[in-house]
Amino acid sequence: MRSIVRYVAVLRCVLVIVIVGAVCTLPQIAFAKPDFVAVFAKAYPLKGGGKISTAGCALCHAGGPPKLNPYGKDIQTALNTAHKRTLDGDILKAVESKDSDGDGAPNEGEIKSDTLPGVADSKPAGTPASTAAPKTAEAAPNPFALESFVKPKHGNHPVLVHFPIALFLIGFLFDVIGIKKRQPVLLTAGYYNLLVAAISSLPTIATGLLAWQWQFGGAPLESFLLYHLICGIVTSLLLFTLLGMRRKAQANPESGLSAGYWVLAALTL
Repeated sequence: MRSIVRYVAVLRCVLVIVIVGAVCTLPQIAFAKPDFVAVFAKAYPLKGGGKISTAGCALCHAGGPPKLNPYGKDIQTALNTAHKRTLDGDILKAVESKDSDGDGAPNEGEIKSDTLPGVADSKPAGTPASTAAPKTAEAAPNPFALESFVKPKHGNHPVLVHFPIALFLIGFLFDVIGIKKRQPVLLTAGYYNLLVAAISSLPTIATGLLAWQWQFGGAPLESFLLYHLICGIVTSLLLFTLLGMRRKAQANPESGLSAGYWVLAALTL
């Protein structure tokens, strides 16, 4: 019965930690993905119930994210040129003179006429036929192509980033239970999880740098892109620091894990 109570107590602690971490992350997620429609509506007076106001994601995307239609591609190009990650009125102004969908009407005219600047079939009445070939939406990359597997734009960073996180969390749980149950084997398991977590943090950072170059074009490190890199490097340093402290504890099991170790582990968590 006591064993069950202890396990329940440990699980409660882990659950609280996970919930707190999720709550702390939510504002960053919300800030990292600004509401495009709200920015667009602030820059242009939209007709209630019109084509643009009801288009939603289709204003910039073809068939839904992440595929971009021609207007979305021009906005993305303008963002990259201005080295910005957040849409604003200046970016929208920069693409007003373009005819993104090649239907003979510039984007500004289409917006004023409540037609979609990224869809060639949607254009103001009386627009002369364009002699240019209509632009097509961005083709979805083939996920089974060799280049998509060997050299994806994200550098496989979103895949590898889960390894150091999961390994450290499981190792931390092993340590807590091992201390509570006085089971050296669990502490050993926690040590090896920490070891692999620290090692796997290195390729995680390396692929993150590749993703910065391949997916973001080496844009200036600012805002959340900069914070992400700093936190990743700091976390890796913390993991290796904890590993060094654990190696000393492994050499002298009777000494146990110091209070300083638990404080640093909590900070890493």
